[in-house]
This record gives sequence, structure tokens and C-alpha cells, in this order.
Amino acid sequence: MGSDAADTPPSLDEVRWRLDAIDGELLKLLDERAALASSVAAAKQAAGDTGFGLRPGREAMIVRKLLATPRKAANDALVIRIWREVMSDNLARQGPYHLSVWGGRDT
Repeated sequence: MGSDAADTPPSLDEVRWRLDAIDGELLKLLDERAALASSVAAAKQAAGDTGFGLRPGREAMIVRKLLATPRKAANDALVIRIWREVMSDNLARQGPYHLSVWGGRDT
């Protein structure tokens, strides 16, 4: 049996080139999402919504939808970590906020 060209793995240079291209695409999308977070703040302000921007139900819905999306290699933990960071940054772009947590008298 001969070796088929489709069975030949890509070279390291080819893989790195593709990774670099994906990094560029990811950066463009992150930048666009960050800009939209600022637009969300402006739209909320225009609608008279001056409350705190944290919406745990919406964030949970987004993460559940992402986790339900078929993937080849990105595990759930990676998806959750990345989107927590993205959503946290986007929330911060909507305006300043302070969060205090009280753990009770035994902590």
C-alpha cells in the first residue's frame, strides 16, 4: 500500500502559519466585540437603563449555547474560561462597577 497525500500531516511551518492566521482573525473579532460592548452601554443609557449591567441569566444562556455547539477540540473548560474573560471585559466597558462579596462570619 502506498502513502496517500491526504495522509501526510502538514509541516510545522504550515501549522504555525495557520495558527498565526487564526490569531489575527480572533483579535479582529475580539476587538469588534469589545466595540459592541461600548455600543451596548450607549444603547442602554439612551433607553434610560442606568442599572448595573451584570445579567447572570443572559451570561449563563450564552455559555450554555456555546457549550451545546459541536466542537472538534475545544473542551468545555476552555470555552467557559475564555467567555468568562470576554464577558467580564465587555461588562467593564459598559461602565465602572464595584463588587463586594461577604463570606459570612466564619470566613
